[in-house]
Amino acid sequence: MDSLDGWVAGKRDAFDDSESHKLRFIVEWNETQTKFAVTCHNRTLQRRGDASGSCAGLFSGAQLSDADAACRQLERYFGAAVDACGRKIVLDALFSVTAADEREYFENLQEFKCKAMRDEMTRAKDTLRAQLQTHPSADGLQRLMKIYEEEDEAYRALVSVATQFYQNLLQPFRDMRENARSTRRRC
Repeated sequence: MDSLDGWVAGKRDAFDDSESHKLRFIVEWNETQTKFAVTCHNRTLQRRGDASGSCAGLFSGAQLSDADAACRQLERYFGAAVDACGRKIVLDALFSVTAADEREYFENLQEFKCKAMRDEMTRAKDTLRAQLQTHPSADGLQRLMKIYEEEDEAYRALVSVATQFYQNLLQPFRDMRENARSTRRRC
């Protein structure tokens, strides 16, 4: 349950697209390559005199009996995709294939796990602080005993989360130590 194997962590701001851009998709069927030729013109950048406002690519597809109509549908589809998902994700999905582009969207899983554990530790500390501040409000011995029980539970939760967090931080070093031991045994 605690394993993050097979999971991919997406950055919170990966799809933020604060600046609006007017995009125009042109899709044509390329008979020679038997692929769709997709060109995207960024009208906003072109108006600013930025020549990097266009990108193009070839995409394969099943044989279509009415290619012109399919091209117009794809143009509308890409336009709708930009409206729904944002300019950056659509353009990167269509025209970018570099590892650097992928790193822009995904977080390091180890860092993601550490950040989540830090957040959990902060919540546990805040809960314990809140419990400690309820001491003066106790109006009787039984209420004070109940506060102590809740405080003990909050403290155990904090210790448990902190232990998991520090064990997680130490895991790469344990792995390296184990690799070194197994290498030494082979030699």
